[in-house]
Amino acid sequence: MKKWRSSSILAAGLACAVILASCGAQKNKASTEERAATIPGSETAPSHRAAAPDDRPVIVAFGDSLTAGVAGRSYPEQLQDLLDASHLNFRVENQGVSGDTTTDGLARIDNAIGSHPALIILEFGGNDGLRGIPVEASRNNLAQMIERIQGAHIPLVLLGITLPPNYGPDYVQPFTAMFPALAHQYKVP
Repeated sequence: MKKWRSSSILAAGLACAVILASCGAQKNKASTEERAATIPGSETAPSHRAAAPDDRPVIVAFGDSLTAGVAGRSYPEQLQDLLDASHLNFRVENQGVSGDTTTDGLARIDNAIGSHPALIILEFGGNDGLRGIPVEASRNNLAQMIERIQGAHIPLVLLGITLPPNYGPDYVQPFTAMFPALAHQYKVP
């Protein structure tokens, strides 16, 4: 499972980087001294100056515990590191809530849209699957979230997941197939 998460995180990060680059992402041109000047306590920061507001475009990571992070670092933190290392001037906002289902995500989609982000990474479904929620109900909730995000003209990436095989092929196969089907239907990565 750990290997799967690492490769999924990397794939999500690379997908986001590609999307951001294609959206005209600007390189972070601030010099080391300029960045240091906004860090309280740094040698170059005047003592009377408050930290500058972070006005970088926002990427909202919107999901459940796989987004929120349960042990160690979350994928949004790792994505932030990847973007920073690539000098892409974006701030990742983690809006993951452990235990959330697609129903919960739909109930709080306005929070993600209200941030007016440059990109939303949509990751839900694991808790639906673990609770045996009918696949069609999960699919409908995800479809409504995608439609709301697209209606707000915000680019998005849909992250797909699967379940352990002991949930049975009659549930796991349609559950797993729901993500690429939605991505194809709504033309999202």
